[in-house]
Amino acid sequence: MVTPYKNIFSVLPGHFYEYKNNLLIKKRWYLPKITENSKKFSNIQDDFRQLATSSVNLRLRSDVPVGVFLSGGLDSNLILNLAIKKNKNISAYICNIPNKEAIADTSTDVTIPKKICKEYSSKYNEIVFDLDYLKKNLINILFDYDLLFSGTGHLIFHALSKEAKKNNTKVILTGSGGDEIAGGYYWQKKSHIIPNFLFHSKKNIFLSYLDKFVKYAFFKKNKFLIKIYKLYQLFFRSSLYHMESHNLNLSFFMKDTYLRVEKKMEILYDNYLSISNGVFLNKNSSNNFEYRNIFMTIASQNHFFDIATMSSSIENRAPLLDYRLVEYMFSISKNKKNSRGIKSLYKKILENFLPGFIIKSKKSGPSLPIGIWLDQDKNFREEILLYIKKNILYVENYLSKDLAKNLMNKEIELIDKNFLIRFRIFCMIIWYKIKFEKSITNPNVSVEEILKS
Repeated sequence: MVTPYKNIFSVLPGHFYEYKNNLLIKKRWYLPKITENSKKFSNIQDDFRQLATSSVNLRLRSDVPVGVFLSGGLDSNLILNLAIKKNKNISAYICNIPNKEAIADTSTDVTIPKKICKEYSSKYNEIVFDLDYLKKNLINILFDYDLLFSGTGHLIFHALSKEAKKNNTKVILTGSGGDEIAGGYYWQKKSHIIPNFLFHSKKNIFLSYLDKFVKYAFFKKNKFLIKIYKLYQLFFRSSLYHMESHNLNLSFFMKDTYLRVEKKMEILYDNYLSISNGVFLNKNSSNNFEYRNIFMTIASQNHFFDIATMSSSIENRAPLLDYRLVEYMFSISKNKKNSRGIKSLYKKILENFLPGFIIKSKKSGPSLPIGIWLDQDKNFREEILLYIKKNILYVENYLSKDLAKNLMNKEIELIDKNFLIRFRIFCMIIWYKIKFEKSITNPNVSVEEILKS
């Protein structure tokens, strides 16, 4: 997988390297063989209960205190439900994010965790992650990461880890993997209609000319043209569409860099596809797409979650990624999993574990309402924008000259209404100064102090 470091890649999941006779040899230690089978719901429900319970019980083995990072979602609530049956002393950690309901259109991540903890008589610790917390702790968080995080959810994990450390919790159970095994991510829904063979990168003269024409006509900084290009990409450059399915359309504003790396991205994806094709014995398995997420979404999540917890001397354990559970759930066709909407089978299974108000709640997702906070503190917002402009050479030299221009002429505002892109760029500049330039040496300095320096 790619990293921010030139010619340095991380080891693929299920692989290791052996150094022998002056050669570095890549080897695969995990390659399951999965066959999709037709199963009765009653059998699936019983098998899931057994496998999930076994996985959680295995990861509760510890001679130190264990906790759960709890949101309003299905996965973490399932884990708490199973864990508390085995360990009554388990603690839940909840993050209260002011204004979150404005971007998620729901307050489930605050109301549900407290309600379920009360029902289970479970101990819980709550933190408030607001703009003040961000100002005080962002630099400290950036010091802990060896790679630059891509989403604000990683900040939440870091904050919860700090709280867990204060309470002497040494092991944390998390819900990573739930989307992959249950039927997929909502934001990847369009990719689910694409058959597996279309995800191979295609090399022929017609498609080469077509791609040049489509890029010339539609690869523009215009909302309508972006939609047309993404539709073309979905059917004709499906691998890139998958890899970019959560990139906020930033590629249209850093065209110089994107056009330089897209072929390399396709080569990487072809490798993921080759591995996943070797896993499923059914040709064109419906789960092949989700399995490829192991090399992208899951690999990234696990790395950043591990960094967040390890920075507080805590071990992160993910029961839903137990290989037995993963392989079993991938043996159930995606059509069956999503017959009444994404993850409908999973929700039906969990009706025997969780109360209805959790099953029916609207999905929220781990994210911070950065744009709303900065709209409420316009002076702080302008200070961040001024800092980016003062340090625009970092963007130009290490990301993209086109992106630097679009930041200076404010065209980026076209797609960055929530300020997430500019927040990431701001973090990138700070991160570079910490890790490479070494010009920021105090992890306890506030963002406001950095902006004034």
